[in-house]
Amino acid sequence: HRDGDWHRAVHVWLTHPETKSVVLQKRSKYKDTNPNKWDVSSAGHIAHGDGSSDTAVKEVEEELGLEADDLPMEYLFTAVSQFSTDSVSCNEFQDVYLVELLGERSDYRFDRIGKTEVSDVSFVPISLLRQRLDEAHVDFVARPEQYRKQFFAILRSRYGEL
Repeated sequence: HRDGDWHRAVHVWLTHPETKSVVLQKRSKYKDTNPNKWDVSSAGHIAHGDGSSDTAVKEVEEELGLEADDLPMEYLFTAVSQFSTDSVSCNEFQDVYLVELLGERSDYRFDRIGKTEVSDVSFVPISLLRQRLDEAHVDFVARPEQYRKQFFAILRSRYGEL
């Protein structure tokens, strides 16, 4: 991020369709970008030579402690994201995935989260996430308008009005 080079990343959103909620992670205070902010369920950079879907599985396992090989992960779209601060310039192509969690929310325990990257995990109503992102709430990692439009249009088509 220091050099501002373009790179690839994955975003994995875990939703619970029955309750119209999404899993959010709170980024660790040690992260170089957006520390202590609520963010996508799981995310990470795609290392040279690695595939997008393999990285998505790896990040869910590392950050959330879930066995991701058994989760139905679906590629949705690729977003372009650029932002910079005084110390960081981030230019990413973000492959966005969706995992729909089945069963009860209580079936999913996040007691093995990667503490160096994630400080907390919570289910949040999708409508609240949309509201916070649309208002650029200070406690949430911002997402570009096109990203938000695509993502929430897909969720609306699956779950109805949010």
